[in-house]
Amino acid sequence: TSPDGAAYGGKTYRLLVAGRKFDGTTRADGGVEEQVPQSAQTAHLTVWLDVYPTGRTLVWHIAIGEVAAASTVRGATARLANMGYRRGASEEADAETRAALRAYQAAHGLALSGELDGPTIARLSEDHGS
Repeated sequence: TSPDGAAYGGKTYRLLVAGRKFDGTTRADGGVEEQVPQSAQTAHLTVWLDVYPTGRTLVWHIAIGEVAAASTVRGATARLANMGYRRGASEEADAETRAALRAYQAAHGLALSGELDGPTIARLSEDHGS
């Protein structure tokens, strides 16, 4: 999601995971979904904001595996990191976590509390797929 809350829908992407390359176009909501090898632990996602292959890009390094429950700070921050709202997971509800939660809440029409409240937990779980 862009800083103004708009999804990166319809953008060309490349996902590198476990020695395999997946090219495609992001969904309208900016999501990417691929079947990756079960043994994969990390992925590298590049999304072209402009013309492929020379345009501006965004890059994410994604941890693959079990994610703590969305109701925990660790689980919420892991989901926020995977969706581009913060860098890495955290065990603390620090200023970066609260800012990431507010940005996510703003992008999804939720109350801007910066807290891990019920509606935010439910939406994180829905958007992240677990």
